[in-house]
Amino acid sequence: MSRKRIETVSISLLMSAMLTAPALADWRSDMGVFRVGISALHGEPPRKGSFDLFRKHLAEALNMPVEIFQANDASALIDAVAASRIEYAILPTAGFATLDAFCSCVVPIAAPVSENGADSVRSVLIANQKVMADLNDIEGRKIAVGPASSLTGFMLPHAFFRPAEKQLGESGADIVQTASQFEAVRLFQAGKVDGFFAWEHATQGTEKRYENEFLDNVGKDSELEPAVLWRSEAVLYGPHTVRKNLPKEAIDAIRDALVSINEKEPLAYDAISPELGGAMQAVSKEDYSVASQMVRALAEQ
Repeated sequence: MSRKRIETVSISLLMSAMLTAPALADWRSDMGVFRVGISALHGEPPRKGSFDLFRKHLAEALNMPVEIFQANDASALIDAVAASRIEYAILPTAGFATLDAFCSCVVPIAAPVSENGADSVRSVLIANQKVMADLNDIEGRKIAVGPASSLTGFMLPHAFFRPAEKQLGESGADIVQTASQFEAVRLFQAGKVDGFFAWEHATQGTEKRYENEFLDNVGKDSELEPAVLWRSEAVLYGPHTVRKNLPKEAIDAIRDALVSINEKEPLAYDAISPELGGAMQAVSKEDYSVASQMVRALAEQ
């Protein structure tokens, strides 16, 4: 290569660097601090300092200060994202799908995987086959449903359960509203309902089946004959999301930090995913298409 050509390339690279470096600095300086939202788990507020390691892990990845906003519940977290008060939120599956339908202002970038490899959950109908051999027997049967905030106990069944092409509320079943899926288990074991909706772990895009804790427990020491009569499609566990208007380099840095977090900072991962101790995988909006369909179906009812 000629000296003139080398000088031309060098000048070009120098100008590119001069243009790129200020751009990277600008979004950090304009933002000042990167704000991360996390909601209470099972209604219990996190202990102070619980997310320090996670905050530091993100701060190093972004090379800027990070603050944690602890919301009382998922609704408060969704409001904070929609109002642009935070840049990053760990959302439940239904929460992300609802927010996306409302403002399409965030993108999912990563989601947890359990130690056994499951990355999703589906709704299942567990029934006593002594009185309900299949879905054709549902009319007049007592079916426990709920609570309304439950993805697998309420939302997925109301959106997708279609015995004889009818919605759950029009199926002829005698719906028994419950405060929790564990209350539904107690009613089933006591013979007060003939079936109930529960959850089952899954791996999206595969037929892999995992042990169903509800099915195994309700049949112990009883004369019941429990069986799964229906399964919904699988939906991924709740995603880590960021605002769409973040620079691509920031989104990429956060995604890389999350995918490697369990290897580099396992205690930081445990803090943000205490119940799913596997790792984090990269995800996209398309991976949550079933959840989006669910939200649309519920809105139309």
